[in-house]
Amino acid sequence: MGRTFKEISCPFCGRMVRDSDKFCIFCGSKIQNTKPKIEKSKEQESIEQEVDKDLGFLKNLSKKKKEKNDSDTPFMVKEGSQESLEDTVLSLEEIEKDKNKKGDSKKIENKKVELPEEIKDQLECKMKLAIIEDKKKKLKEKLKNLNDDLDEEKYEYDMDYAKEINLKLNAFKVIKEEFNEKEEKLRAELGPKGMFRIDELEEELEVQREQLIELKRAFKYHKVKKDVYEQLRMEYSTVFRESEKELNDLRANIIRWLSSEKTVKNRLENRIRLLQGRYKTREIDEDEFKSQKKEIKNEIDRAYQRVKILELYTRTKRKRFLTENKRPK
Repeated sequence: MGRTFKEISCPFCGRMVRDSDKFCIFCGSKIQNTKPKIEKSKEQESIEQEVDKDLGFLKNLSKKKKEKNDSDTPFMVKEGSQESLEDTVLSLEEIEKDKNKKGDSKKIENKKVELPEEIKDQLECKMKLAIIEDKKKKLKEKLKNLNDDLDEEKYEYDMDYAKEINLKLNAFKVIKEEFNEKEEKLRAELGPKGMFRIDELEEELEVQREQLIELKRAFKYHKVKKDVYEQLRMEYSTVFRESEKELNDLRANIIRWLSSEKTVKNRLENRIRLLQGRYKTREIDEDEFKSQKKEIKNEIDRAYQRVKILELYTRTKRKRFLTENKRPK
């Protein structure tokens, strides 16, 4: 028997994780030791805005200015957006070049880069975990209904009824243990933090930005000399740009994968509609209709869970500095 644990909801993606998890195994967000929100001073906000502007994240601009500088804004996947990254990914160097070209809004094509096998495997692992989580939720609901049956007066005096209920309970316990074993194996494949390269890059971007903010503050208060400031600024910015470029390349390929999975899901849904048509025209009988529909529905459920996980990794973390919008529940 494994160690008992309590399941809690990830505050960022809403999926169920263990209370002992430091990172969400699905979206990679840190869910423990979250620092309390501290009220920022105007000076702090000013420094952060300067750094964000340097990095290309032109935040808190008016709509008019945002529209004017739309080609200066680097890639950010918006909620529900299915834009092609080939049309949206811009590196900081490319942004600077575009700034020098007045009126030139030509978009720069993003080269296709194959998704590394390690990341493919880990995403597959996360998708399998999502499917198991969905099955556990359904099993939990069935167990709840079965427990209600235990409270029935019939359970006390009807031996056959009690035997049937006990058999179902034992069967559900066995299934639950099987789910837990599969989950343990998949968690082991993900590693102790449940993070992989995309999560790491998100963390790196945040760390580099914080370093740039501290550097800017130190320079402003004459704690570092200008030559040191310029050298470190270049160093941190270079690491930031490299991480950003790698992250954008990975997301571009995940979006392509997501598009493929959505196509599969749409085809399965179309199969359901065709199946209903065949049943209505009496090409197939009711038993065959129900059997095939159940099988296709299971495939649709699996496809849906795969799509949900891939969608998480086509968007920037809501908790990051890239956006201040709240993550939808």
